Amino acid sequence: MPRKPSRIAVIGGGIGGLTAALSLRQAGFEVDVYEQAPALTHIGGGINMGPNAARVLIRLGLGEGLLREGVRPIGARISGAGTTAAPCSGRRSTRNANSSTARRTSPSTAPIC
Repeated sequence: MPRKPSRIAVIGGGIGGLTAALSLRQAGFEVDVYEQAPALTHIGGGINMGPNAARVLIRLGLGEGLLREGVRPIGARISGAGTTAAPCSGRRSTRNANSSTARRTSPSTAPIC
C-alpha cells in the first residue's frame, strides 16, 4: 500500500513562507499555507536579497519572475565601523523603468562586493 504524503502547515504567506511551501510541494509534501491578510498585494518598499537567496529562488523555478520584476543595482556603497564608504565593484543591473543607469543581465551573475 503506497504511503500517503505528509501534510504540512506553513504559517505566513510572505516570501519565506511561500518559498518554504513551494520547496516542500516540489519535494512531494502536501502543503497548506495560512496567511492572515485577505489578499497578497504589493506593500512596503521592496526586498533586498543577496545572491545566494536569489539562487534558491531560481532553482525553485522563479528565475523568470525575478528577471521580470527584480532590479539589481549597478553599484553600492559599503561602509564598516570607522571606515568611509567605498563603491562596490559590482557592475551589473537588471532593468529599472525609472533609471537610465540600470540594464538587464543574467541571473547567474552577481556583483562582487
